[in-house]
Amino acid sequence: FGAPNMAEPQIEEITDDIDEVEEFQDETIIERIVALQEMFPDPVRNVVSGTVGLTSWLVKGSFKLAGKTLWVVSTSALLLVLPALYEHEMDQMIEMQEKQQASQQQQLLYGAPGVPAIPR
Repeated sequence: FGAPNMAEPQIEEITDDIDEVEEFQDETIIERIVALQEMFPDPVRNVVSGTVGLTSWLVKGSFKLAGKTLWVVSTSALLLVLPALYEHEMDQMIEMQEKQQASQQQQLLYGAPGVPAIPR
């Protein structure tokens, strides 16, 4: 008698929520975008569109500039640094060969290190 049944309003709220979700899911993305377009006035849409367009143009331009700069720097480094590294490596090989020849000549003249010379 005295206490109202609390289960009934909760069930009604849940079914209302389910109906709202089903209605919301029936909309397509395009319908949602059109609804947003109708929601904002033309000047706001124009400012946002211009800002997005400018930002997009700046980002694309920055990436193009970065790519071209990277190309110039890397090819310049290859053309300028690799020949110098090659020459440096060749100089080191020549020095090592000269040292090796000098040590061979020294071994022939004085004998192998650690081996006593044979008296004559």
